[in-house]
Amino acid sequence: MLPAFSKWPREKKIQWILKDLPQANHIKKKIQECLHPQEHIQKNMEGLSENVLTNFILPYSVAPHFLINQKIYHVPLVTEESSVVAALAKAAKFWYTRGGFRTSVLSTQKEGQIHFRWYGDIQKLYDHWQWIKIKMLEATQSITEDMKKRGGGIQTIQLKEKKNIASFYYQIHVTFDTCDAMGANFINTCLEAMAKACQIYVTAQWPCIAFEIIMSILSNHAPHCMVISRVSCAIKDLGYIHGIAPPIFAEKFALATHIAHHDIYRAATHNKGILNGIDALALATGNDCRAIETAVHVYAAAEGCYQGLTKVSLEEDVFTVQLKLPLMIGVVGGMTRLHPLVETSLRLLQKPNAIDLMQIMAAVGLASHFSALTALITTGIQQGHMRMHLHNLLSCYKLTLAQREKAMVYFQNQVVSTQAVKDYIRKNVS
Repeated sequence: MLPAFSKWPREKKIQWILKDLPQANHIKKKIQECLHPQEHIQKNMEGLSENVLTNFILPYSVAPHFLINQKIYHVPLVTEESSVVAALAKAAKFWYTRGGFRTSVLSTQKEGQIHFRWYGDIQKLYDHWQWIKIKMLEATQSITEDMKKRGGGIQTIQLKEKKNIASFYYQIHVTFDTCDAMGANFINTCLEAMAKACQIYVTAQWPCIAFEIIMSILSNHAPHCMVISRVSCAIKDLGYIHGIAPPIFAEKFALATHIAHHDIYRAATHNKGILNGIDALALATGNDCRAIETAVHVYAAAEGCYQGLTKVSLEEDVFTVQLKLPLMIGVVGGMTRLHPLVETSLRLLQKPNAIDLMQIMAAVGLASHFSALTALITTGIQQGHMRMHLHNLLSCYKLTLAQREKAMVYFQNQVVSTQAVKDYIRKNVS
């Protein structure tokens, strides 16, 4: 074991990690190439994580002209997948002339739990519940003071019996409004203070009854932090899409959505198409895409079977696609203060509050889905996807600018694949 490895200077860490590796100098050069030239920014980056060696750089892109609730946004995206950006830009352009995206936030409540065991008569806790709640709220006063000033804080506190899960097991279920913050640290700090206050009260009242706190933690299940996004137009106004007549396209799109509601294999990829866009915007705005994905997938399985998250209506010759999903996100705290491009992203989005960003993110998710499903039911996903990868495939070979441009022209009318590029290079590049 290494004593205090995390305390070592970055250079010492790099030397130790590379000391027995082949091509250590080459690796070290690559590590150094990705360090930020401005020392204060590099220090900020190193403060974001533990045992930092360098920075892992991803493209920072934009999908322009998203019309959301009659307001135009140019959406920043962080992703290595060029087809995601292209798909979003294409969907934004398509719906710009058809009314754009309509969004609304249904609720913003977040939740956490104190898990505990109580080996006495549960009625004792119920009889003292109001006093226990008072003690728990008193314990969080200093934590919640600023949040209350912004209109948030602790909303409700409930005692729940969960003996069906384990013997003597109960929960204290707490709901929160965290305003413009995602609120994970705020919620967890509150819960731990509340658990301690509960422990003190119960131990003082019933010293002979065992009371055991198991854990105190927020939940990433967010069924009461919901947003809806929809697009809609007359079926005839869809126009011909890749040569397919509007009624046929609309019916096929609806059938593909129906399949995702009843087939788990299709549902998984259906929802991944939504998250392609959401994750890219989440990264650009400093939000936790892992927490977002967890909440989305749990919600998709809320009815006991994993399902696609979108719905399609073809009533009265109107084509409507709707996406409803949970989004636990924030625009203050954490990365918004530390990462310079997160602040830039929020400025590009005209300094949204959390509710605004929920709606923008839901619209982006729907746009990502619309482009993906449109490709699937028309040309197939690979035609556009692989064409976007042509640049990357050609970068694997040492080509002159003229050779690259000639290859790009050649593949304008050809199917792009790894093998096709390899064959072209073998035949045309000496």
